[in-house]
Amino acid sequence: MHLGVTSMLARVETRRAWRTLVALGLLAGAALGIGLTAAQVARRTATAYDRLVAATGAADATVLVGRAPPASAGRRSSSLSRAQARDLAQPGVTTRRGGTA
Repeated sequence: MHLGVTSMLARVETRRAWRTLVALGLLAGAALGIGLTAAQVARRTATAYDRLVAATGAADATVLVGRAPPASAGRRSSSLSRAQARDLAQPGVTTRRGGTA
């Protein structure tokens, strides 16, 4: 079998340094794996909040009108009278006194 000088030198180098080539291949594979993992984590992190909102159906805002929040049940948390609080419970509705809430 006829081998060129280049082929013969490549074969000699491969035979002599195969451990180094295997180590280089493993190192390159590990670096590629770390890079791809980092890209995947960045992609998932960028959409994490949107996925959380979609999964839980969380409200954009919660407004409690006309009653005290559960943490302060039994305590009076504002200086509004009962009539003023009743008016706030129905925003935009005209009361019997002629005013708007």
